[in-house]
Amino acid sequence: MTINCSPQPPLEVYGQPIKNVTNFRYLGSMMASSKNDLTRRRALAWTAFWKLQKIWSSTSLPTSTKIKLFNVTCVPVLLYGCECWVLSSDMENKINSFATSCYRIMLNIKRLQRVSNSEIYRVTNTQPLICKVRQRQLRFIGHALRMPLEEPLRTYALYVPSHGKRRPGRQKTNYLTYIQNLLGDAEGDLNPTAIAALAADRLRWNKIVTDCTAAD
Repeated sequence: MTINCSPQPPLEVYGQPIKNVTNFRYLGSMMASSKNDLTRRRALAWTAFWKLQKIWSSTSLPTSTKIKLFNVTCVPVLLYGCECWVLSSDMENKINSFATSCYRIMLNIKRLQRVSNSEIYRVTNTQPLICKVRQRQLRFIGHALRMPLEEPLRTYALYVPSHGKRRPGRQKTNYLTYIQNLLGDAEGDLNPTAIAALAADRLRWNKIVTDCTAAD
């Protein structure tokens, strides 16, 4: 797989050319884009959810037990590899809607009943699932930036390549800009060095992670 370039000369293994693809699965994640990976993870999470349909529709199990079971059976499937995702508002809505749709099924609440998501969160004692995603992302990048400088993960955690050609039109948000936004730095004033210095202060970083909410 290549991005904005063509390998010259073509790559070969044992004399056989390697096919140039736009996407492939590696360690369970789709490599083309975060959106592509989320689409697949969401489908897998729904499959996991419906396998336990009898439990979700049970009237003898309390809602709290269903939520706990949901958090250990379906959420890990959905959020596998989410630490590296760069999410748009539409993707965030899809993450949240997966959870609220599942909660409605557990509570036997139909869409036509017009129960708001805020009421769903109150009844289930939960918060938007995107909160968990953002916290996991910040914990991951904080851990990466506290590694020794010679570690590849530390070197490339917030790496922005200077080579290659920019495609015409609006540019996609890169990982560095996404992390800056999570930290409330909409202007992009926090460079990788400053973010690494912030992550080195564990107490301050943990407070940032704890305070991370779904609010923009």
